[in-house]
Amino acid sequence: MDLYTQITNLLEDLTPPELANLNMEIARRLQRAVGAAEPLDEEIAADGTRRYLPRMPHIIEWGLVKPMEDRVYISGEPEEVALLVDAYHVVHNAQRIDINAWARDITGWKSVNIYESIVVERTGETLDAMRRAYIDEHGWSGE
Repeated sequence: MDLYTQITNLLEDLTPPELANLNMEIARRLQRAVGAAEPLDEEIAADGTRRYLPRMPHIIEWGLVKPMEDRVYISGEPEEVALLVDAYHVVHNAQRIDINAWARDITGWKSVNIYESIVVERTGETLDAMRRAYIDEHGWSGE
């Protein structure tokens, strides 16, 4: 049996959260292989220095949100719940959609900051509040 067949056979035994985690790891390795750094949110601190905030892959890696388990909604729109699939997609109304496109569809806005707008149903907190609390407790080096 060739390696590809062995891997695809192993994939059938993985749970959806395990598949999501594997997908994230593959994406990270591909980014490293081509020398592409993960983009980070940027904020300007009071002293004028730039601070980069972690994005969805880190939020998932830290266990703050759980792909294929956590339901999310846009702040102020709790009836428009979606299932978080991975760092980049949700399922809403039985359709897999890019998380940013979903947020734009729900709000009607041209651009949405998902970190400030998306609320995790399980915690009642925005992604931004969750990541900032994590950083306050554990620190963040920007890597």
